[in-house]
Amino acid sequence: MIFKRTSLIFVLSAVPFFTACSFIGGDKGMFRDRSKDYLGSGSLKPIVIPPALKSKPLNTAFVIPHVSAKDEFGDAVKISEYVVPRPEAIAEDEAELGVKIQSLGGDRWIFLNVPTSQVWPQTQSFLSENNVSPVKSYALEGVIETNWVTFKDDASTKSRYRLHIQKGIHPDTTEIHVTQAQFASDSLPAFGPSFDWPERSHDTEREKWLTDELAAVLALGVSNSAASLMGQAVGGSVKANLGRYKGEPVLRLDLPAVRANASLLHAIKADQFVMYDAIQNEGVFYFGYPYTPKKTGFFSRLAFWRGYKGAKPTSPFSIGDVLSQLSDKPEVKETFSGVSSAAFIASPKNINGYLVIVHPVGDGFVAKIRTAQGETLEDAHAKGILRLLRTRLI
Repeated sequence: MIFKRTSLIFVLSAVPFFTACSFIGGDKGMFRDRSKDYLGSGSLKPIVIPPALKSKPLNTAFVIPHVSAKDEFGDAVKISEYVVPRPEAIAEDEAELGVKIQSLGGDRWIFLNVPTSQVWPQTQSFLSENNVSPVKSYALEGVIETNWVTFKDDASTKSRYRLHIQKGIHPDTTEIHVTQAQFASDSLPAFGPSFDWPERSHDTEREKWLTDELAAVLALGVSNSAASLMGQAVGGSVKANLGRYKGEPVLRLDLPAVRANASLLHAIKADQFVMYDAIQNEGVFYFGYPYTPKKTGFFSRLAFWRGYKGAKPTSPFSIGDVLSQLSDKPEVKETFSGVSSAAFIASPKNINGYLVIVHPVGDGFVAKIRTAQGETLEDAHAKGILRLLRTRLI
């Protein structure tokens, strides 16, 4: 009998509990679901400003400036007429990452596929860890000059090093050029602006030691290192840029003549191009390239099913034959007048292919793309080839 009374009391006491749940969470509960309240919302009446007050229109807090779109050559681009180009194939050299040592004509330098902002602090750290103390450091020029270093195998001489950290040919790449100067320990020249750094290292083995050691350290740590704000300005500007010269699209090269010609030769031998012949010491190259002018029709832009046709693998003409058949137009004579085997005629042969000619302008060089007759190309045509050449430079 006592058990039944207890059960009755439990059942009766549970009734207020379930009623309380409805009070807390139901449609009219204290913590009801409000996720669908917007379905019953309506429009609000517009705000009416009292007659005694003046209204003022709202202005944009951050004004969007007028955008003047330009391409890499500095030419204005009409956004409404811009057509997204099909992606170019990635060059093998461009896809490679890391650190490597390059050489040309007896010169050796370290190439890194990372910006100078990372290389600058890592290079200084390397010198410190190897007890090679810097005496002078010029961040804007990218130059570090070290104190005297004595090697254990030769106490009669001492060496100094000059490291020149420069921006590379491509954006976000770096080059490090090392120069070694060596003098007798008992007749060391004084530090200062008058210190005579050689054009080439006095001892190539000593130079090679520092170059190889630095490259090995950078290969291990530079990709994971923090960037330096000071290092962003190190080494000047990129050594290869697109632009215009006398109204013509060109590739500007801030390089020595030997390297400018060798780098272009390498670029023309890369994929999609076919190298026919060259006079490298005069900076003239004859090559083939399967350029297709831009089609403006809708279906022409979608005609990817037509297949890719490469350039002709060979040419029956040597570069001497090509240069003997140049047009006698004024712009051709002006460009090729310095080439020893150039000849200008009124009716040149219809020779396929293209010419690249490199000539000095200021402290650097410019490379122009011309037809096999030496005549200028349409802007879009020349720009397309120059863009691709630039990605293949080394």
